[in-house]
Order: sequence, then C-alpha cells, then structure tokens
Amino acid sequence: MLNIKSRADLDRLIVDAVKESLTLDYKQSLALTKDDKKKEDLCKDVTAFANSAGGQLVYGMEEDKLMLPR
Repeated sequence: MLNIKSRADLDRLIVDAVKESLTLDYKQSLALTKDDKKKEDLCKDVTAFANSAGGQLVYGMEEDKLMLPR
C-alpha cells in the first residue's frame, strides 16, 4: 500500500500517473459537498475500503486527469 503523508507524495501520484487500485481511489472534490447524496456516497466509499483490504481515498483528484509519466 502507498504511504501518502505529504503534498510531495500527492504530487508523485500525479507525475507517476498512479492508477486507482484495490487500495487507492481518487475522488473529485465535489464528493465532499454537503449534499445528502454526496454524504451518502462518501459513507459508502469509506465503508467499502474499511470492509475490504483498506486503503487510501484521495479527495480533490480525478484519475482521468493524472499526467502521463515523463
């Protein structure tokens, strides 16, 4: 599992174009709005990770927006 603790770690995900996996999921920042549907989706995302292999959710980043590796 990735060890994401700093902005530099997040930047590395972008530069290396790290794709989502069983233990890594990217979500748009819109997923954090106070809309009831978005709150429900957030709870489902967190619960799914908690009930599986665990992992990290990265909010404010979309997988399809990642840069291609250099």
